[in-house]
Amino acid sequence: MDVHFPRYHTTKTELLQFKNILNTFQQLLPFEAETDVLLENWEFCYERSIGCLGNLRLMLLRAVRAAMETNEKTLSLGLLEKHAFSEAELFEMMQEAYEGEKELAPKPEQGIKLREMLGLYSFGGTTKQRQASDVLQEMPPVEDVQNTEIESGANTNPTIDESAKAPKKTKVRNTQPGQRNPKRDKTGQATSPPEGK
Repeated sequence: MDVHFPRYHTTKTELLQFKNILNTFQQLLPFEAETDVLLENWEFCYERSIGCLGNLRLMLLRAVRAAMETNEKTLSLGLLEKHAFSEAELFEMMQEAYEGEKELAPKPEQGIKLREMLGLYSFGGTTKQRQASDVLQEMPPVEDVQNTEIESGANTNPTIDESAKAPKKTKVRNTQPGQRNPKRDKTGQATSPPEGK
């Protein structure tokens, strides 16, 4: 199963989140001298990652490794540019991202079709509306119920005596939980007492 994390888009909120992530990466850079190279060049970082953190991470790993191999004291924009994805690669990635986003975008007709495939409701409405509709569909029409009762000889107008029957009483337990009920073993075989008693 593939897990798809959406890329950061250019809305105000998502760009702020992207900059916060750049700030976190910047604080974790393993160099002696501090730098604001990522935040100062956030547009370059966004463009060269197309808003995908995986792409940003790869670009940073390449640039940091190169800087450490040459004993640089900090990360520079030049190293970022050298180790970023090419424009051709980014263009292809962006086309694939657009196609994937379009394919994974929620479509209202898919939800309806899914419910139909599952044998659930094929119409919209709230849960209460669907439940009420189901109850009405399951109930026979009033005419059918009355005709069936008349044909079977059932009294359609019960008297007070019939409707006032006492509810069944629950059985009162005479023994404690865990004690055997002597009426339980009616198999014709005598039970032997447990050993040691």
